[in-house]
Amino acid sequence: MSSDLPSGIRWDAAIADLLALYRRLDGDIGRFARRCRADGECCRFGSDRPMLYLTALEAAAMIAAGCHIGSSAAGAFSPAAPSACPFLDGDICGIRERRAIGCRTFFCDPTLEEERRAIHERYLREIRNIEARMGIPVFYLPLHEALDAVGNILAGK
Repeated sequence: MSSDLPSGIRWDAAIADLLALYRRLDGDIGRFARRCRADGECCRFGSDRPMLYLTALEAAAMIAAGCHIGSSAAGAFSPAAPSACPFLDGDICGIRERRAIGCRTFFCDPTLEEERRAIHERYLREIRNIEARMGIPVFYLPLHEALDAVGNILAGK
């Protein structure tokens, strides 16, 4: 991803800041990460399952991964097909280093929910600070809608 996009946003620098934030977050949530089934169920969405929401910066980081996963190519998303994360490869995440804070703070084990939620909100505020500093549009949309919106921004639409 070029830092010279028509929008004038320095995406490379913003994504580098986000990845550093993710590394800190991973350290903070390490004590909560237990009982993960590693079955990809948290990456599948529906009326009886949670939906993943993304900030614009998180969506840009996912798109910048440049992965071709499953039947979806990064950068070509359909908001009409939100049944699973387009980066889900079988039962594993195809962009694990760039997965969103919602992915990082969702656990199969519901204990310590209050603590997990507090960490999630703290890091979401930090992402908002990066977005404000870099002039990135502010939104919090379901995964496929966020990827589509940022794809349009990156395409200059």
